[in-house]
Amino acid sequence: MNKIRIAKNEDIDQVTNLIYKLHGESRYSEFPFDINKTRNFVRHVIDAGLVAINLNNNEITGAIIVIITDMYFSRAKTSSDLFFYVEPDSRNKGIGTNLIKYYIAWAKIRKIDDISLSSSTGIAESAMKKVAKKYNMQKVGVNYKVINHV
Repeated sequence: MNKIRIAKNEDIDQVTNLIYKLHGESRYSEFPFDINKTRNFVRHVIDAGLVAINLNNNEITGAIIVIITDMYFSRAKTSSDLFFYVEPDSRNKGIGTNLIKYYIAWAKIRKIDDISLSSSTGIAESAMKKVAKKYNMQKVGVNYKVINHV
């Protein structure tokens, strides 16, 4: 049975493991993975933002990690996801959709002025487009990466 809830400190290791899985599956696998930095990051966002997890039989199978900041030119609040991932065996079961729905509701309760969702991993891009359409999200801007610059 799938259930979405806010992560607690005792979930840090499982969330870190999920981030490690994304790292290995994504274009980011070319970069080194620092487990201690990742744990500290998760701990910080649990305290300062949103770490929403999907639980299936007490196992975390998906998560979204979101930060809130002021816009640099305004006191208006903006939220952005830094991590959004569902394990391959759990995809196409509505988990990603439910995590996004949870994020949007969470942001609206906090009166966030600008709610953003992005993907730069190259994972499940067509599914991301479907979910964005379902929640009437507009494509805004473009994101480019400099590849092989080192």
